[in-house]
Amino acid sequence: MMKYILIAMTAVTALGQAAVAFPAIQRKPESPAFTIRTSAPARVPVTPNVIRLAGNEVSLGHIPHPFGVDARQASSELDAFMASSRDPLPWSAGILPTAFDLRDFPGRVPPIRDQGNCGSCWTFATTGCNEMMLTPAQSWDFSENNMKDRHGFDWGPCDGGNVFMSSAYLARHDGPVQESSDPYKDWDDTADPGWTPVTGPIPIKYYELRLLAADGSNSYVQSIKQAIMDYGPVEVNFRVAVDELGNTNLDAWSANLDAFYSGETDYSNHAVIAVGWDDNYPVSNFNPAIQPPGPGAILIRNSWGDIHNGDGYFWISYHQMIETPAVHMRCHRRNDHTGRPSRLSIRSAWICRPVGKRHAGSLLDHGQHVQGHFKAEP
Repeated sequence: MMKYILIAMTAVTALGQAAVAFPAIQRKPESPAFTIRTSAPARVPVTPNVIRLAGNEVSLGHIPHPFGVDARQASSELDAFMASSRDPLPWSAGILPTAFDLRDFPGRVPPIRDQGNCGSCWTFATTGCNEMMLTPAQSWDFSENNMKDRHGFDWGPCDGGNVFMSSAYLARHDGPVQESSDPYKDWDDTADPGWTPVTGPIPIKYYELRLLAADGSNSYVQSIKQAIMDYGPVEVNFRVAVDELGNTNLDAWSANLDAFYSGETDYSNHAVIAVGWDDNYPVSNFNPAIQPPGPGAILIRNSWGDIHNGDGYFWISYHQMIETPAVHMRCHRRNDHTGRPSRLSIRSAWICRPVGKRHAGSLLDHGQHVQGHFKAEP
């Protein structure tokens, strides 16, 4: 079981003055999804990471957040800051179109990846988002192996993880590093204690994770569509229908594995990237055995190689439960030679850090800011 310390805090720092108020330390109850996923099998079996899908062995790996998350809308000030920090997007950010596909823009989407037999989907989702945030001006291939081996939490490299673990790795500047410096090995499930970071410039000097809020119907569809339009790729999590023996429910997939709907509402077990949508995606494209109640689907970039109709992408119904959608941001502004902001404004934050991780440095070194409101001020 992962060990966490939960600190509830409110802090505001300004030039020449500081005011910090710390309530008593308290532990927030574990989320039911996390308890089920990490405890011994009871009513609901723990999903294995390596599963069988239409004669192929593929892997999962998403572990729900231990305490659940409460995403809030970012302030207009933060929106303005992020808009001024990102590269201009080649599409209009006006009214949402009925369909959108990041693949339609040359150089925006890198080659599809394959996580192999390792519960590392969350690393591929995070590195893929960050690679696409830098394209097409820069072309990078970041090391998922380095992230899964050096995330700093209690689980092993192939045991699974989530976006909060990957954001902790990035926020404390342990990564990203290039794939060529630490190539991916799905069979290497033991972190290398002798690994040392590469030297040279790291393309992400300042990092933000923004969680998306559900809309009035308790769905993330509109938030995901707007985030893709405003920022680019969105990391999302969903549940692949699978039994305790690792066999998937093929009724949830179309014949060529390019459309998914199961209707399940259990905890999510797989992290992927949303890169588009189609409001008119027909119900008839899904498996006749289990069909969604209406049209519409989100385009998903997976990390299972070219298994989905030969290109590595598939569609997931608007009516399928999707959890914890998040946008990975990077900014160009730097206030000193270290690349770290000279001031932080942190509001209503809570921080989870793994016991045993190094403690030196700023709040950025300690892990995860759930609302994604790390921001630099001029």
